[in-house]
Amino acid sequence: MRDRELKRLDEQHRRVQTKLEAIYEDRLEGRITKEHYDRKSHDLRTQSLQLLDRMNEMRLKAPAPLQHALDLMDLTSKAADLFLKQSTAEKPLALIGSTPGEKTLGCKRIWIARVFPITTFERGRTLI
Repeated sequence: MRDRELKRLDEQHRRVQTKLEAIYEDRLEGRITKEHYDRKSHDLRTQSLQLLDRMNEMRLKAPAPLQHALDLMDLTSKAADLFLKQSTAEKPLALIGSTPGEKTLGCKRIWIARVFPITTFERGRTLI
């Protein structure tokens, strides 16, 4: 349905552009007055911009295609698996948030902390 609407709007836009070109030719040939051309071209350009805005709005509001979402989930899962397979020394610094120990990166402030595995002792106590 969305694709059909986009095609319809695109076809309307092409028709408006064709009309704009036709009145330009009419003006060059002297078939219409400058005032008529100015008024008509203004209306057609406004119409063209409105159609482009509607098409862009539809494209921006569109959800990501299903395959993109599935690919992102797959990559996230692979990244998590690879992270778990790394030794503690290989694990990177994790970006935690805006709190004490901040570093500046561009215009954002971040706090960096080392990621350590959680070790569980036999008595049920946890050491972080």
